[in-house]
Amino acid sequence: MSIVITGNPGVGKHTITKKISKKLNLPIIDINIIAKDSEVIEKRENTNDVDTQKLANIVKNMKLDGKIVVGHLAPYVLEKNQVKKIIILRRNQYHLESVYKERNYSENKIKEKPQSCSKETIQEFIYRQSKINSPYTQARRISGLKSFFNFLVFENYIKTSPAELIESPKLGRKLVMYFLGYRRYR
Repeated sequence: MSIVITGNPGVGKHTITKKISKKLNLPIIDINIIAKDSEVIEKRENTNDVDTQKLANIVKNMKLDGKIVVGHLAPYVLEKNQVKKIIILRRNQYHLESVYKERNYSENKIKEKPQSCSKETIQEFIYRQSKINSPYTQARRISGLKSFFNFLVFENYIKTSPAELIESPKLGRKLVMYFLGYRRYR
């Protein structure tokens, strides 16, 4: 089991990781370096696309016990049994814009917001969740996503919800049986 530090690019993951590593005397595994060394990154115009399935297969075979794993891709490539604790760093989107400009990110990347999430991204997230969570947990998360995107539609941030046609898993109902005056669930 490992400690995972993740969050959007530019929130200070590596800075915090170095401090925690020094304090706890734990080695660091950087998901970004693994992705670069494993050649699972494909350059497209001004962005780098990572094949998270291939990267997940690579990371699955690594021994992560007693290590700190850092990277914004960690939630996409690590399995539940590989994580002991997770720290998710966040920062105000407007503060991140100046960080992204310093790093010479493209204007499209700088302006990328949750509204730009595609149906395919949501489907990939749900597929990964289906491997590690119960149908009840999946249904709750899908409900939350739908509510979030419905809010964005309501507030006119987006025209249509990318989660609109996504279905929740079918959940069985618990049968209640009365047996000699006692209620029993089956």
